[in-house]
This record gives sequence, structure tokens and C-alpha cells, in this order.
Amino acid sequence: ARTRSLLEVGFAEQGFTLVTAASAEEAQGYLRPEWILPSMIFCEADLRGLDGFTLCGQIRADTRTTDLPVVLLSKTPDEFHREMAGGAGADQLLPKPLFLNDLLAMARLMAGRGSAGGRYEADTSELPLLQVLRALLSGVRSGRLDFHPGPAWISFGDGQAVDAAYEGLRGDEALRRMLLLARGKYVVTFGPTLSAATMTFGVEELCGPAYARVQRWEELTQVGLSLEAVWAIDFGALDMALPGLAQEVAALVHAFDGKRTVRDVLMKSSLDELLALEAVARLVGMGVLVPQDRDADAAQGASRVRALFQPPPAAEQEGESQEMASVAEGGTGEDAP
Repeated sequence: ARTRSLLEVGFAEQGFTLVTAASAEEAQGYLRPEWILPSMIFCEADLRGLDGFTLCGQIRADTRTTDLPVVLLSKTPDEFHREMAGGAGADQLLPKPLFLNDLLAMARLMAGRGSAGGRYEADTSELPLLQVLRALLSGVRSGRLDFHPGPAWISFGDGQAVDAAYEGLRGDEALRRMLLLARGKYVVTFGPTLSAATMTFGVEELCGPAYARVQRWEELTQVGLSLEAVWAIDFGALDMALPGLAQEVAALVHAFDGKRTVRDVLMKSSLDELLALEAVARLVGMGVLVPQDRDADAAQGASRVRALFQPPPAAEQEGESQEMASVAEGGTGEDAP
């Protein structure tokens, strides 16, 4: 009951109404002609009586429901279950235990099923790439995610991203940059992947370093460091800062000619994308880079960026110092997390 309540709340927050059934036979009742069809079905694979595989096969055999997205949930997603799910025509097989965010991401993706069937359309503004990729890699189906327009794609299968291409890059480097920079409409299609594997990138990697990178990237861009902003150099501030700048950062500064956007500069920089954005943020904080148009919004954004690098008030610093001293003396009696 608690799990059902959590699901109902989670789906409601995403704009879905969740209707539950205790068995496949009960679920069949919601598929009768006199009922409005649901937009998708999430079903346990192992059910007493009629199992989820058989129910999925019946849904595919009925012309009214043949295109209805079906996601099967399995406690034992072994090779036999995978073959059963594929034979029944399931769109995805998700192993248990499940994460609510994966179910919600899959539901939002399935809600964008194209008229041609088998194609799921979405936009990063509504379903960010990190979220949908986490859901796709949590399942067992193979397929491909393509951005439109643009030659940017990710090939995945058996819980791994196996190849990617973005802005002339391939493999790990392409996926890393895509997670940070790729925005807009994309299409997910399920089926055999034709790409030769150039990498193995799974949920563990996605939820580890990749997630931390995306979180820091979002923090920097959301405070006012827009990728489409155009910055200019304050040469007076640059003269003062130049002796302390690394060679790569100095080269980054000179790329801001009052015409290039932040995105343009990052794409051309020899630095890692996140390191380059961190450097841009610090240069803004130092006053070396200033808004090209000097309008109110840009100035406000620069002010928010500078606040990221300001030291905390003296009272907070003193409190932190006392707390650190207490921990160093063993006064808390608690283990570190």
C-alpha cells in the first residue's frame, strides 16, 4: 500500500493519473472497448494466473491496443525473461528493485510516442538527457537516442551506453560533452544496435562522476552564466590578473572577442568543458570578463556568478572553524559519513 501511494503521488506530480490493478485479469477490464484506453501500462512480469508476458502479448494482438506502450517489471531479468519480453512485444523490461525517478522518466518518454509507433519523442526542457539516459540504462532493451537536428546520438544496449557521437567526437568524450551541452528535441527508438561498441558506460558511471559534473554545470549556468551570453574583456582587470593566470586560462580569456558566445569559446577550448566553464565563472567573478551589452539582466547575472566565489561572512567562518576544531578533537563522538 505504501509503494502504491508513493507511485500515485509521484505520477500525479508529473501530470499522470495512476490506475492500479491487482492482477492481469483485472487489468484486462480496463482495456475493454467501453473504457478509455490508458496512455501506457506498467506491469509485473511475474503474476499469479495470467502473467505479464501473456498480457503484453494479448495487448499487441488486439488492433485497439497494439501500439499501447507496455513496460514490464521483473525481479529476475535473466536472459529467459528478456527473450520472453521481446517475444511478447514489450517496449522495455525494467529490473527490480525500481527507482521511482526511472519509472517517471520512462513514463514521460512513453507519453511522447510518435504516430509511426516505436519512436518516442521528447525535449531536454521537459525530460533532461541525464534523466532519460538513467531510465534507459536501467532497462535491458537496446536502441538509440538521436538529437534532431544535428548528428548527435547515443547507442545503448543491455544496460550500457556503448557508443555516442557529438560535435565531431566519438565514444566517452562525446557522451561526456553531450550530457553537458546537448539541448533540444530528441527521439528514442528501441531495436538492435548497429554501432560497434566504443565504450561501456552504465548506471554506476552515470550516477557517479557524470552526475556530479552535470550538477556543477547546472549550478554555474543557472546562476547567470548563460551559454549564449557574449562577454568582453576588461583589460584593466586583465592586466592585474594576468600574472596569476595559467596559460590555458589566459588563452581562454583572449577567445572572448565580444562576438563569440560562451558556448563557442567552450567548444574551442583545449580545457575540459566543466573546467573551462569554472574558469569563465572565476574570470567573471574577478571582473576580467564583463557583459558585452552591459544590460541589466547581464549585469545581474554577473553579480550572481561573483557571489559563488565570495568567502562566507566572518561569523560563519568562525563557526565553521570551531566546528572543525571540535571534530579534530574527537568531541562529536560520531563516525564520519
